[in-house]
Amino acid sequence: MITNASGHTRLWLVRGTLLLSLAVAAPYGMSAENLSPDLIPNPGLTADEVVRIQLDALANNDSPRPDAGIEITFRFASPDNKKATGPLPQFIKLVKNPVYRPMLNHTDAEFGESVLSEGHTLLPVVLTAADGRKAGYVFILGQQDLASCQGCWMTESVMRIKFDGAHFAPQTAPETGI
Repeated sequence: MITNASGHTRLWLVRGTLLLSLAVAAPYGMSAENLSPDLIPNPGLTADEVVRIQLDALANNDSPRPDAGIEITFRFASPDNKKATGPLPQFIKLVKNPVYRPMLNHTDAEFGESVLSEGHTLLPVVLTAADGRKAGYVFILGQQDLASCQGCWMTESVMRIKFDGAHFAPQTAPETGI
């Protein structure tokens, strides 16, 4: 079980299946105007704010230039994540694969309540893809201890998950995180 900041359990393991409740749907405003080209991780951002920045960027992926949203998202990937996914050109290919493609130019996002576990924050999100289909993800973020960004929340991985309207469950074949 994982407990959120208010002490409520929101994550369960049932017969080997991870279930997360989408308990809180927060307002979401996707605007390219909030995405500065020099936006980078900083210790003043919360884990939730980092995910919102990444999703705003991906919702407006081609503004002001092609794949600018993926580039901003890559900036917020942790060093370990970047080791696993490779340099930016490889990361762009990964985000454009079928598992993560619904993130690009999505039209809406519903955020679950973030939970803290062993120094990591997990944040479930359901996106409405550009084609109208729903796609669920869990963002896993960690606070970094690097001199270059001491205390910055960065994305360790993103896992595609099934969403049945009330609960999340990992896909049967685990996907490589981004």
